[in-house]
Amino acid sequence: MTEPRIVVQIIECEWTKASRGGPGAAARNQVPEALPLAPARNSAVQHVRCVEADAFAARAAPPFALVVGRAGAELPGVSLKIDAENRLIAAFRWTVFGVGAPERAHSRTRLALAPGEWGRLRFNGRFGSSASDGREWTYRKFVYNVAYGVFAPDLFTATAPAHAADELADLL
Repeated sequence: MTEPRIVVQIIECEWTKASRGGPGAAARNQVPEALPLAPARNSAVQHVRCVEADAFAARAAPPFALVVGRAGAELPGVSLKIDAENRLIAAFRWTVFGVGAPERAHSRTRLALAPGEWGRLRFNGRFGSSASDGREWTYRKFVYNVAYGVFAPDLFTATAPAHAADELADLL
C-alpha cells in the first residue's frame, strides 16, 4: 500500500523588540500564514523564514524529504505520527530550543487529520541568551500548515484548513 503524501509548510517569523509595536509590528503582521507550495513529488517539508533584518521578506529553504514511519517524525515544536485509525496526528511539543519561552511542557494541542484534509498549527516563543553577551531577546511565530494525502500548489492559500489549533503565548 502506498503511503499518503504528507506536506508540511513551516512559516517562521522572527523579530526583536524593534518590531513589537509601531511600524515594525505593522510590517511583521503582514507576514502571511500560508504561501503557495513549491512542487513536491513525495512527502516534504517546506520551510520559509521571514526575519526583521530582511524587512520580513519570505526566504524559502529548499524543500527536504519527510518520512513519517511507524515511530513518527519530529520537527522543531511538532511531532507527526499516523495513528491506528490512519489519521495524521500533528502534536505541539514544547522544547526550550525549538519553541522558546515560556514553558508549555504539558500542552495537549494537536491536530488529527484524516486523509484528504489539511490543518494549521500556530505557536510562538521568546529566545534569548545570557545577559552578559549583550544580545537582546528575539521572538518567533511558527505556522505549520500540514496536508495529509492532498497536494495542490494553492492548497494552503485557496482553501481553509479543516482543523486549526493555537499554542500562542504572551511573550512579554
